[in-house]
Amino acid sequence: MNKLSDRHRLFCDNYLVTADITKASAAAGYLSYNHEVLDKPEVKAYLKDKRRKLNNVIGLDFWWKARRLETLINSVIGREGDPDSVDLQYANVAISAIAELNKMQGHHAPEKSIVVNLEHDAQLKLVNEMTMQLLEQKEIEDKTKEQKDKEND
Repeated sequence: MNKLSDRHRLFCDNYLVTADITKASAAAGYLSYNHEVLDKPEVKAYLKDKRRKLNNVIGLDFWWKARRLETLINSVIGREGDPDSVDLQYANVAISAIAELNKMQGHHAPEKSIVVNLEHDAQLKLVNEMTMQLLEQKEIEDKTKEQKDKEND
């Protein structure tokens, strides 16, 4: 792995504090915001390591957050031993906590799919043409078979 330059380290440290590419770029001395820095493997590794260390120091990992949200939900729903009871005054708090837990668990993440444009890749275009030829040949064979079946009846 490449070593992180002082400029990249300064960018990363400011990005961790501000979560703003423009501010972090300016602090590191770039003339304009530099989002390409975030794509560098050594920068990604540095940010990941720093975030992990920060989370360990302050205890804000996934499970801590999930437990706190669960506590909020339980304080509003299912009070006094009745699982169906809801403190309506704070129902919006429970709804927000449930929504946040859903996001954390990836329930609102878009489904991943790949869109391939066959016209731009020469090999894929060739495969597409061959597939179309095979389909046309199959249709011709099916029609020929139908005609022969009609003649035999």
